[in-house]
Amino acid sequence: MKEKTKVVIILITIPLSMTVSSTIISDKKNKWTQFSVTLPVSKKQIISSKYIAYLFWTIIGVIVGNLICYIILAITNVSDTSINIFTGFSIIIALLSGSIIMPCNFILPEEKSIIGTILAYSLTSGFLALSIFALNQIFNVRDNMTQTLIICSVISLIVFIISWIVSSNKIKNFN
Repeated sequence: MKEKTKVVIILITIPLSMTVSSTIISDKKNKWTQFSVTLPVSKKQIISSKYIAYLFWTIIGVIVGNLICYIILAITNVSDTSINIFTGFSIIIALLSGSIIMPCNFILPEEKSIIGTILAYSLTSGFLALSIFALNQIFNVRDNMTQTLIICSVISLIVFIISWIVSSNKIKNFN
């Protein structure tokens, strides 16, 4: 299968997960956050709901992207095991960038939240480069790409959970 087809996994996962961060900006713009604090839910629950939705759409993106790739594989009667690589990269990119974008969108005003997005993707790229370099000191990353992506995906999930915990406990005002 051509590499272009497998990129579909990333091209579906990232935009789907990013829709949640755009709802934070939209909520602020439409004054929803000011109204939501009057509801019988805490700010912690409001923030957590966005993180849960982000995680949900990331998972849906990975599933849909993989389904499309497997359908294409079935139609073209081709076998390919490198789909795991693109699945791993989509998980890593979505979770690491979300770990930065989400709190930035809660804290920063709408026009400055773009800084969080730029910072998120820059830091995600740096994390991937450093991780691959560090892991290559321990084992051959090229020969163990699946293990490398699993390690980086787990680290990304841990960073996402830490961002979620810190954001839901520390962000006091996101109106």
